[in-house]
Amino acid sequence: KLQILDLSHNYLLHVEHNQRHFDALKQLYLANNSIVTLKISANNTLETITLSNNDWDCKSLRALLTKVPHQLDTGDSDHNCKPDYQLEQNLCCKATDKPYLDRLLQYIHLTSSAEKLSRACSPAEALSSVQDLSDYMSNVTGGVQLNPSLQAEINELRHETQQLTDTQDQLEKLLHSLDTEIDDNLRRYRVTKDAMVAPSQNLHKVIAHLKSRQAFKLQESDGRRSEANQKKRNVETLEQENKSLQSQRTEKEDMVKQIKQATTQQRTIVRKLEAQKNRNPDTRRITK
Repeated sequence: KLQILDLSHNYLLHVEHNQRHFDALKQLYLANNSIVTLKISANNTLETITLSNNDWDCKSLRALLTKVPHQLDTGDSDHNCKPDYQLEQNLCCKATDKPYLDRLLQYIHLTSSAEKLSRACSPAEALSSVQDLSDYMSNVTGGVQLNPSLQAEINELRHETQQLTDTQDQLEKLLHSLDTEIDDNLRRYRVTKDAMVAPSQNLHKVIAHLKSRQAFKLQESDGRRSEANQKKRNVETLEQENKSLQSQRTEKEDMVKQIKQATTQQRTIVRKLEAQKNRNPDTRRITK
């Protein structure tokens, strides 16, 4: 049974008839398409869904978000909306009465405007066309020098193409380096890699794992700190009890000294009385 479906970057526009299939999935990735409306039932089994970078109708988007309030993937959001669009829970949408008709009219307008302009081409295609023209003129004219302005334009296009190529190479190297670093962090922190999603989604998983681990360590530290504070309070209590016992001991030692002194005094008195008795003959006869 299919549980994960990645349809991102597929130029999807109309997915109204796929509700039954979508409801049975656990992970659904629809980011970076041109979807206008989408229906998901309330009893869906989705655990994760991505919706960013689409052409949402606001009314349909609001209804959809009530069905998947907690399933939106972390980091799945739009940042800059096009003119006439607004943010609805961090997703761009357009409020219209007839969403598909509005998009059709917009497409017709853009197509008509584009037909008035020359077809856009990449710098590489422009350079190739100019180079072909230059080669053709060289062959036809037998090496006649090109018009200086045309030659200058060719040189400028070559320079811009080379700059774009270098920039593209640098960006590809940077992306490769970032992908490698993400994979390294996945292995380092033992986070399962999802091959069906973009590297940025796996990076979000690493960040979520690190946040969870940090929260656990903070909680553990708080527990140890509380335990240490409790032990400190116990030690302070024992110290107070020890001081109290020492004070009681000192008092009893003083009492023992006083008793010893009193006993010594009594013995001295007894000896004196015995001495007096021995010196008095009458007393000795009576005692005999």
